[in-house]
Amino acid sequence: MHINLPSIACALLTGVCACFVYVPSVSLLTVLLCSVIAIYFFVRNPTLLLLLACIAGYTYMTQQIVAQQHLRLPPSLEGEPLTVTGTITSVVEDTSTDTQKFIFDIKQPSELARTVRVSWYRPRVKLQAGDTWQLRLKLRQARDLVNPAGFDREKYYFMQRIAALGRVVPNNDNNKLISTTWNIHRLRQYMFARIGASGEYGGIVGALLLGIKQGITQEQREVLQNTGTAHLMAISGMHLGFICNISILLCWFIWRRLLATRTSISAPNFVAVVGLLVSTVYAALSGFAIPTQRALIMLSIWLGGSILYGKINRINSYCIALIAVLLLDPFAVLSIGFWLSFGAVGCLLYAFTAPRQGNIFTLWLRAQFVLLLGLLPISCLFFQQSSQVGFFANMLAIPWIGYAVLPFCFCGLHSVAEYSLQLLWPILEYFNNFQVYNWSLPTNYLYLRIGCALFGFLWLFAPKGIPGRAWGCFGFAPLFLYMPLQIPYRQADFTLLDVGQGMAAVVRTAQHTLVYDVGNVGMGRQVVVPFVRSLGVKKIDSLVISHSDQDHSGGVHEVLQAYPNTEILTSAGNKFPTAMPCKAGQHWEWDGVFFTMLHPSGVYRKSNDKSCVLLVEANNQRVLLTGDIEALSERQLIASSAINAEVLIVPHHGSKTSSTTKFIEAVNPLLALIPVGYQNMYGHPKAEIINRYMERGIPIFASDRDGAIRLRLGESLASLIPKTYRSGSRREFWRIQS
Repeated sequence: MHINLPSIACALLTGVCACFVYVPSVSLLTVLLCSVIAIYFFVRNPTLLLLLACIAGYTYMTQQIVAQQHLRLPPSLEGEPLTVTGTITSVVEDTSTDTQKFIFDIKQPSELARTVRVSWYRPRVKLQAGDTWQLRLKLRQARDLVNPAGFDREKYYFMQRIAALGRVVPNNDNNKLISTTWNIHRLRQYMFARIGASGEYGGIVGALLLGIKQGITQEQREVLQNTGTAHLMAISGMHLGFICNISILLCWFIWRRLLATRTSISAPNFVAVVGLLVSTVYAALSGFAIPTQRALIMLSIWLGGSILYGKINRINSYCIALIAVLLLDPFAVLSIGFWLSFGAVGCLLYAFTAPRQGNIFTLWLRAQFVLLLGLLPISCLFFQQSSQVGFFANMLAIPWIGYAVLPFCFCGLHSVAEYSLQLLWPILEYFNNFQVYNWSLPTNYLYLRIGCALFGFLWLFAPKGIPGRAWGCFGFAPLFLYMPLQIPYRQADFTLLDVGQGMAAVVRTAQHTLVYDVGNVGMGRQVVVPFVRSLGVKKIDSLVISHSDQDHSGGVHEVLQAYPNTEILTSAGNKFPTAMPCKAGQHWEWDGVFFTMLHPSGVYRKSNDKSCVLLVEANNQRVLLTGDIEALSERQLIASSAINAEVLIVPHHGSKTSSTTKFIEAVNPLLALIPVGYQNMYGHPKAEIINRYMERGIPIFASDRDGAIRLRLGESLASLIPKTYRSGSRREFWRIQS
């Protein structure tokens, strides 16, 4: 019986990824696995072995998922002060708010033994990795914002096996118990403190050497992201490959000059051992991050095979590494880096099946072209966008970082590394100045587009002899065809985004887009802009900022940076002097959808009562966006306007100063949506407000419980059933359900 390794690796990966669709009972899977094992040993069929590998991967992943779900903090312990003992197991991060953050492994009490991410505001002593502390903590579940686009931090917590988030309570119980003199993370923290303070590019040097990215400034992050070179700041197989290649070349030179006639050790074995040792040291300095672990496993298999067997097949080493990574940590499939790293190597192995003729520069160009097309579907799947100048920026930045920056970082010549970056940076800024650097992909028909692109890549770089390979280029065409979300005339797509304790909403008609509020600082960049880009929107036609409070207006500049020349309507003229004032009576129509400003209509003492109140009507279905109006404004609205609406955005996040009984009766909504943060400090929404809506039989949806909330206006009453992004999907096993 002959089974090739690639088939087994693919079957195992398929089984692991099957958990994205459904996570069954572990006991049921165990019985199924044992049955298949018994049948296999009786039949010895190759096809059955592949089925066995698939079911084994499915069972193993399911067991890991269930185990991690059981470690989640019980809701009954949320917010309760608890005295725990544990160890700091990561580099301590400093933030601009005098808060230090770190990973803390709780040991005692045993029933709370789990890994948590802790924040400590102004600790009285310097925190060091490896130290054991007794801390007084308030813990909460590892929840985060849930939106249709943007970074999924909740998935990141699950992948890193972080079971809860904690905050240190000032208390006399907070004492250091054991101080460790040696710890790899302590060494990394010490090195980063010296590197980060060294100069303008110290943060980038720290990221390249230690994998610590907190020293990179926001301006530098934007340049890296816009030029498609941000991946260079995450230590991965490429970085280990550069360091390993340089060390092998140096060792080969040393062996030929000094050791060739003085030792019986063969040159391949000598350089392989040294290359593996140097790569391991570099991986340790980066903190053995998951992408680094994957790369080190692949290098170990390749170099170990050359030592033990003289040569190992490239395809087999690739498959062994894939199997080893999945067995070591099946949650790796949740990481974008997993698909990018294995995807990049897989693309190169597929495209370079035979030795290629040509000089180094020609081969380098071909490899870059292969990676550009091969990783484009993966980038579109995870990011829904790509840099249009990324190919040219990476052509220069990758070899420059690999050969002119990394070696100096690794050898401790940090000033030389910074000087090298200083030479590269103006070129990246030149690429950054192009206003067309980002290309966004609408999410409709996303999987069909990506499938066509993958087929096009396989056809384009197929082995010689397959006819019409050039036609594979047309497989990428669907990625570039502009097919935004199709919204019929007189209908509107409405989304209340999850921005924590704040508000942001997007109204999309057939040809226009309106954004109402943008949440707190950071929410524009993290939530609003990624979502708008995912719709394929090239321009925001109107940005309404209801009032000046930070939880409604904090992300304005981040949105304007992505969408300049956007018209702003606001009641906070003192905060946005170039904006147009919103006032009662303003009215406009887009694609058969009517927008009417109902408030403010006078002078008010409180900023909340100045909130812009907007009524959106699509085919006789209305949504009322109320900002933070309070009882005074509600009474004026009742007296001056017809405010009945099918969907009501509950005023002031459900505060007891709003949602008066007469206001609810005047609006008479079919649905009430509450923009609110999970366990916010204000206690919103108040129980008495919730009861007012429930007494009238009005269904309530809240962003802290349901995540982003999306519905279609103007289609039918059935379309007013909201789609919620936290509780509405069974596939996201990492999601904490309310």
